[in-house]
Amino acid sequence: MRWRYFDIGLVDPYEAMAIHEAMFISRVEQKSPNTLYLERFNSRSVFLGYHQCAEAELNLDYCKRNDIKIVRRSTGGGAGYMDPKQLNYAVTVDRREYNIPSDFVGSYGRIMDGFIEALKYLGLEAEFRPINDLVVNGGKISGGCMARKGTIILQHGSLLVDFDLNTAFKVLNVPRVKYESKGIKSAKSRVTSINRELGYEVNLDELKAAIKKGFEKSFGMKFEDSGLTKYEKELVRELLPKYRSEEFIYRM
Repeated sequence: MRWRYFDIGLVDPYEAMAIHEAMFISRVEQKSPNTLYLERFNSRSVFLGYHQCAEAELNLDYCKRNDIKIVRRSTGGGAGYMDPKQLNYAVTVDRREYNIPSDFVGSYGRIMDGFIEALKYLGLEAEFRPINDLVVNGGKISGGCMARKGTIILQHGSLLVDFDLNTAFKVLNVPRVKYESKGIKSAKSRVTSINRELGYEVNLDELKAAIKKGFEKSFGMKFEDSGLTKYEKELVRELLPKYRSEEFIYRM
């Protein structure tokens, strides 16, 4: 059994969301294989879950003053700060082919197994923490969001290679008391990063190779390097205006 693998490198966050949805549609229509896709955003961004209110969740003035893009996902979940220091992923898979559980927590855990195996190659012991987090030494190092249609799953999220917690606090509407030193220290104990755990700056090519090996081991398959299909590229062109539109971003 072979999966498609491709790494698009640095990408505009709006285009990334269009790519994720295009891959999902294509997989649902059986026009593309199971896929692991990697990317990094080319700008600082803050992501809203599909049902969230931008005004309630974000410091919009700070985002505007500091050129931080506001992006809405097609999946649920909470808001999060993203920048080029994080490695993002999207997985599309037919759960029947690998006996992935039908419930959300079970399917999150099964897909996170690939990252658990990957981090072992770097000497890190990660564990799945329901509902959708991966932790190392008690600190969150990855989170995921999911969409499902029939037996097809789209799971996308990020691995914190490094993380700017101070900017995240300013971008998100965190209660003022949490800006105090104790609040930041508490948050730092709950969030970690690959570089922090390793004690050095990981080589991205080494990390990506570990992710490929981890997924191949976890799912008992081999990757075939490829890219978007012609159909998926057409879908991206159709979907991109939605993700860039203020109507979608601000739910106007």
